[in-house]
Amino acid sequence: MPTPLFDSLQARFNLAKSKLKALDSMNVGARWPNKVASVSAGMQLLPPKINADLLQKVQQALLEDKQLDVSYHALHQSAVKHYRLNPLGLIQRGQISYLIASAEPYCDPLRFAIHRFQQVEITEYSSVIPKEFNLRGYLAKGAMEFSEGETIKLELTVKPVLANLLLETPLSADMSCDQLVNGDYHIRATVHKGWQLNLWLMSQSDYLTVLAPFDLREDIKQQLTEALAKY
Repeated sequence: MPTPLFDSLQARFNLAKSKLKALDSMNVGARWPNKVASVSAGMQLLPPKINADLLQKVQQALLEDKQLDVSYHALHQSAVKHYRLNPLGLIQRGQISYLIASAEPYCDPLRFAIHRFQQVEITEYSSVIPKEFNLRGYLAKGAMEFSEGETIKLELTVKPVLANLLLETPLSADMSCDQLVNGDYHIRATVHKGWQLNLWLMSQSDYLTVLAPFDLREDIKQQLTEALAKY
């Protein structure tokens, strides 16, 4: 929620909390928020520091469909770069907030980690938003898995402990799982190719072997060899 909008509703949120607290002894439903929680399955990292004024400008430009002039320091680049951006959406991925935007004069949506903006200014110009762009569709293509949208037919052999987990939480809607004579399982699934997949495969390397695609198998083999050499 944009900061100005949240601030304008804060008094109502506080009033609602006060009423729920007063109802605790009379209404079991009022106690529900104290009985549920959500946690991340991954490593618990601290969030990066974000300048509040900068974030507010990003939110305002997105809300009002205005272009942004920004200075951005990408993670693997030594120099700060300057862009004029067309804001398209905000996504929270773990502890990191991303602005999805196109950079003039191009129209392809890109990811910008908000904490890496050095400077942000709202312009008077309206954003150029592609008619075909849809944030839900963008996510469905695997963009936040750091994928270019390409899907692959993944084949694995996995140990029973991982197979049981994947039967509960499948890799994809079309995943198949067949037990082999040695007790392991053969997994087939259509998944997005990208950094997130590689990270998961590496993290589960004790429990699985990549069979296909061949180039992915070779990539994982090389990464494991390089990792072993460090010990």
